[in-house]
Amino acid sequence: MLLPNGQRTTAGAHIIRLVAQGVPPAHAAQAAGIPRGTLYAWLQRGRARKAPYAAFHDELRDAEARSVAEVVLTHRRGAMGQALRSRTKRTVLTDEGAHEEVIEETYHPPNLGALQWWLERRFPADFGQVIARDTGLLPDDTGDQQGPVVTLDPVEARREVLDLIAGLADAPV
Repeated sequence: MLLPNGQRTTAGAHIIRLVAQGVPPAHAAQAAGIPRGTLYAWLQRGRARKAPYAAFHDELRDAEARSVAEVVLTHRRGAMGQALRSRTKRTVLTDEGAHEEVIEETYHPPNLGALQWWLERRFPADFGQVIARDTGLLPDDTGDQQGPVVTLDPVEARREVLDLIAGLADAPV
């Protein structure tokens, strides 16, 4: 983090370096010896555009965005079969008798599971897993009454869960 005199604190720089490598901000702060509450106070001041915290806030968010982009691109390359497995260099003799350097690269095959994972998370309404819920009205194998299975897409399921949580907050203790 930049101090009013323009110098960067060691802890702030360490936090930003760790976040750029994928460490969540709260954990990066702890690793740098900064309590979470202090980090959150710095970020709150940064959101309010108070110097020097605004610069720290912006650097941290940029580092986080770069880290996420790197992970997404790496995951996607691996899923699409574009991740390099090996690269070898060798010298071959051409028909004309000259030596020529040849580079051979092999790539991992596409990973359909990784592609599915990415689609489910990126486009949950279109590719998310369907959640089934038993309502208790249809008979099961034992003859007991169970309900028809109702399927919810992930967006509806999330909404229902949030509504249930909101209802719990209003319930008497």
